[in-house]
Amino acid sequence: VNPPLSTLPAPLEVPERAPDQSLFSYLYKSGRAYLGFYKTGIKNIWTNHKLTRSVKASLRTKSPSNNSDKDASSTPQKIDLPYDGRVTRGEFQLLLRNRHDITRIPAFLLLFAIFGEWLPLIAIFFTAIVPNTCRIPSQIQKELEKAESRRHKAALERKTAMAVAAKSGVDTVPEKKRIEEGVEPALNQDPKALGQVPDPKSKTSLLYFSRHFSLHSPRWEGVSIAPPSFMLRRRLRQHLKYLAEDDALIRRDGSVRDLTDEEVAVACRQRGIDVLRRGKGELRKELDTWVK
Repeated sequence: VNPPLSTLPAPLEVPERAPDQSLFSYLYKSGRAYLGFYKTGIKNIWTNHKLTRSVKASLRTKSPSNNSDKDASSTPQKIDLPYDGRVTRGEFQLLLRNRHDITRIPAFLLLFAIFGEWLPLIAIFFTAIVPNTCRIPSQIQKELEKAESRRHKAALERKTAMAVAAKSGVDTVPEKKRIEEGVEPALNQDPKALGQVPDPKSKTSLLYFSRHFSLHSPRWEGVSIAPPSFMLRRRLRQHLKYLAEDDALIRRDGSVRDLTDEEVAVACRQRGIDVLRRGKGELRKELDTWVK
């Protein structure tokens, strides 16, 4: 159920500054720690690449099996497993994460060559081109804060717009109908319901769900221009398909109880579930509710 630990960032241990330590000495040792962290991250990408080659080789010899969700009766529609059910959930995540990371190596190595030990000060502004294995804790924390703040803002704006529409009588019937049909069930804040959105038709709905799952850059909002509907719809459809496949693999290969704490947090983030300032048990319970 769990992919290799090498798909996640390695532990980063930055030495604390001693009372009598000079600033130069402290910065030098801190830079060495970050340098080691980035080297480990790049090595892990290569390790994962070799593992993916092994998985792909085995796919050529495996026959399709268990190509559907064993708990399909509990879901609105039958879910076909990725790769005809020939990979485990851990292998599925390994393939996806390594593909994400390996395409970012050229740009990241260029930044690394230019800034060296100073890269941590620069990388936070270029998160999109930093491989997952090379993202430092403060960088991950900042991205989480931005994503959750954006999600809460989108929900608040949506509720406000709904309230205004209800008072003015504008489009209240179609909006109510869409909610009742399950096309836009987000107002009840049920994470499982969010995963069952078939295909929102309105631009407002697409924008809301895209912001909820962080599927488009917040820079669009900074320039007050909405991304094209076809792009939002395609990304939302792809993301919901991925979540359905991942849920099915978790059910087939075990359960949420079998996931590590780190994997639970990653899975929650992908499903638009807040993780900051929440306990591990609470996150595991909420993810279990979603997956079931």
